[in-house]
Amino acid sequence: MKPISGCLGCAQCIRKGPNGEPASLRCFIDDAVNEFLDKAEKADGFVFGSPVHYAALSGALTSFMDRAFYGKGSIFRYKPAAGIVSARRGGTTAAFDQINKYFTISSMPVVSSKYWNMVHGNTPDEVKQDLEGMQNMRAIGRNMAWLLKCIEAGKAAGIPLLRILAPLIVLSGVISVAAFFASNNLIPVAYEKIYSLRDDIGKTREEIKIPTGVFYNGIDGYTLRVVERDENNMMHNVMVYDHSKNNGNISVTVADSGIINMSSDKTCLTFTLYNGTNYEETNTKQKRDTTLA
Repeated sequence: MKPISGCLGCAQCIRKGPNGEPASLRCFIDDAVNEFLDKAEKADGFVFGSPVHYAALSGALTSFMDRAFYGKGSIFRYKPAAGIVSARRGGTTAAFDQINKYFTISSMPVVSSKYWNMVHGNTPDEVKQDLEGMQNMRAIGRNMAWLLKCIEAGKAAGIPLLRILAPLIVLSGVISVAAFFASNNLIPVAYEKIYSLRDDIGKTREEIKIPTGVFYNGIDGYTLRVVERDENNMMHNVMVYDHSKNNGNISVTVADSGIINMSSDKTCLTFTLYNGTNYEETNTKQKRDTTLA
């Protein structure tokens, strides 16, 4: 088989003729892609498969599907399709997502399985040992056959194909709109409330976060040491270092007891000390001019 060239984006396949003739829907590169398109117009459904290369479809299949699907939605519209990917170890979900995009952009019902449509193995014999994967492949076959029979039964009863698929299309639309509404309106509000509640809890319970017997620097600009705390959250033998001016340990307050309270607007903490003394070093050194005369 000749190598499959990628799509050049020339749009020749969808360009109308000089006198308004319909587009050919065929690539100017006359190879296996055009042969496939001739058969695709008569096909009822499709199964595409690919090995996983660098967590993506193989280069050959990507080139093939780019050219086969570009501007040719009328050939594939409303025809069921299933994508299958095979990998030795990882990258299957990314490749599976990629192959399904060709179907969803072409209004094709996507045939699923009991799990994601993938198998694992480096050789055909190894793939056969993937019992769950093989079970999924059989489920894909049954689901594809069921959907094709439903479409054929509808046609035999004189029901247009669009009418058969209309409930599925409407359901998909409702789910999509509901998911968008939830993601755009409900989830952000819920997260905002969660984070606000978390912050409020953190602020109102700040006194509980101050451990006893160690130096605690969880409050900006201050380091605290509490020897013990009673059942009323009153702290005893409190030492507070003031680092708010970034001058080191030159200001320390020692108190017999103290308590922390939240302000009414919950924007700041009030630390009240009882029976305490503040010790502060004052730099009284004078600089001497040492400039030589």
